[in-house]
Amino acid sequence: MDKEKLIATVFDILEDKLGVDREYINLESKLREDLGMDSLDVVEITMAFESEFDISMDDEVVCEFNVVQQWVDHLINEVI
Repeated sequence: MDKEKLIATVFDILEDKLGVDREYINLESKLREDLGMDSLDVVEITMAFESEFDISMDDEVVCEFNVVQQWVDHLINEVI
């Protein structure tokens, strides 16, 4: 999987799970302030990423993420 496809997949999952229009999702989007995520959303989205990319993610690490770019960077390190 290349970086562009990974990012598109991340945006698709965020759009689906959060019900946020794709036009409002970008790498600089703040997870809580811009996308309205709460701790339950973090768990649900983490599970979706784990399933989609067949990986395991550390809950303590992902709970510290503040922007979409951090999630993308973490996934790139795990998947690519």
